Amino acid sequence: MVRPTTPTAKRAARRRTSRLLAMMWILLSLALTLSAPASAAAFVSTGDGGWFKQSPATTASIEGVAFPDATHGWAVGWDYDTSSNVILATTDGGATWFKQSSGTSTYFCAIAFPDVNHGWAVGPGARVFATSNGGATWAAQDSAIGVSLYDVAFIDASHGWAVGEWATILDTSNGGASWRRQPLLLGSGNFVLSGVDFPDATHGCAVGYDIRVDVGGGLIFSTSDGGITWKRTSWWDMPETTCLRDVAFPDAIHGWAVGDKGTIIATSDGGVTWETQNTWMMGRNWLKGVAFADATHGWAVGDCGTIFATTDGGATWKSQNGWNPDIILYSVAFTDATHGWAVGYDRRVRAGIVLATTTGGVPLPTPPPTPAPKVTSFTPTSGPVGTVVTLAGTAFTGAAAVAFHGTAAATFNVVSATQITAAVPAGATTGTIAVTTPGGTGTSATSFTVVVTPKVTLKLSGLTNGAIKLGRRVTAKGVVTPTSLAGSKVKLKVQKKRGARWVTLRSTKRTISATGAYSWKYKPAKKGAYRMRATIAKTTATAAAKTPWRKFKVK
Repeated sequence: MVRPTTPTAKRAARRRTSRLLAMMWILLSLALTLSAPASAAAFVSTGDGGWFKQSPATTASIEGVAFPDATHGWAVGWDYDTSSNVILATTDGGATWFKQSSGTSTYFCAIAFPDVNHGWAVGPGARVFATSNGGATWAAQDSAIGVSLYDVAFIDASHGWAVGEWATILDTSNGGASWRRQPLLLGSGNFVLSGVDFPDATHGCAVGYDIRVDVGGGLIFSTSDGGITWKRTSWWDMPETTCLRDVAFPDAIHGWAVGDKGTIIATSDGGVTWETQNTWMMGRNWLKGVAFADATHGWAVGDCGTIFATTDGGATWKSQNGWNPDIILYSVAFTDATHGWAVGYDRRVRAGIVLATTTGGVPLPTPPPTPAPKVTSFTPTSGPVGTVVTLAGTAFTGAAAVAFHGTAAATFNVVSATQITAAVPAGATTGTIAVTTPGGTGTSATSFTVVVTPKVTLKLSGLTNGAIKLGRRVTAKGVVTPTSLAGSKVKLKVQKKRGARWVTLRSTKRTISATGAYSWKYKPAKKGAYRMRATIAKTTATAAAKTPWRKFKVK
């Protein structure tokens, strides 16, 4: 068991079950695996929130986990293939895990880290190993305990407790430099203690089972003097064969214990009295570990990938995952109400498993779909390039693009969810206006008319020094741009000077070719001063354009 130094932090470190129950579970899970559909293997959330898999890259069964804060964590276990222990560590909340060397082959099943430097690991190997440098090196702290240890708890770098078989409770007040056995005065070697937790230096609780009652009977012991004396507590609605596996006390008065057959019991008076919670889970999956971030937020894990959670102190419990007969979760740790880790073993792939959550195990609600934008109107309805158009509609928030007949506007401004202003871009042609947002693209029902501002040139040929002889023709040539005006008309007007004024003699229209060119030959009837000009009339799609007057003389 781990007691982090932060107020809301929770430890994790667990124990193994008795050999008899472990063998029974293996046989039962094997039968369930053979009969379960293949789809039962997937239960971990891959979306936002919930629980997700991390990658510890180990074939070991991971049985204990401890996080003193949301980024630093350690996990321990046993590799049955190599008959060696494993210590894993992370400094980024489990995004990456790396192995640490213990320097021993001792079986580890529980670990405690009250801070990022000091840690302790215990197991059936009957030894305590400790580190004072974050796991860089580990060393044995004793060699004469002589009993299997299944859990360990530290409230700081000095004060700690370890529990195990033969009703063993050890304590230290010097960081493990020396350990002493605390008396239970039971006079029996049939008690196995599998879980321990201390919220402070005086209040603590140890749980386990009596191997004499069929396959087990639950045991609860509590102390209010740091373990100088222990008192056994009972709760009357517990089945005799129910073994308790783990205990969690986030403060001195609120505590929870979990065990076989889906058992969860709770106390609100420091362990004096206990009552059963979650009766709907009785008889279901065996629970192995429990963690509480505070007096209301808690989690319990166990066989078949079980994860139960409560946000009301256990008044109600909800499952946070599906059922998977291949996965067994041994231990769980939370540093606050949102950041947590659960560890165990996946028998199907023969590998350790680490699950993590940053949302307290609760999947984030699926956000409602972003509505597609709608362009209901715009003003003005026509204009040349550069015209600022105001669009009206809905769902414009987050607009990423505004396009005029497929040509993106270089500048636009989302005034509100119902209004956008955009400048008609160069190259735009007449057509609909489209607005694109994360919700999709909305297109206007009517077209915006891009008014073209044409350019027209006029050159007169056949002249000598600006004049021609009577009876000859003058050729008018020019080019109109853009070429989109091909097929439309250019108007040519000829005027003759009479006295002080100019009198129009003739007007004609010529078709603009595909290349934008036009031409006309004019034969003056009299001598005198003349001038000619080309114009393009204004339309809904075209602005007016004209050339300067081109003067010539007829001699």
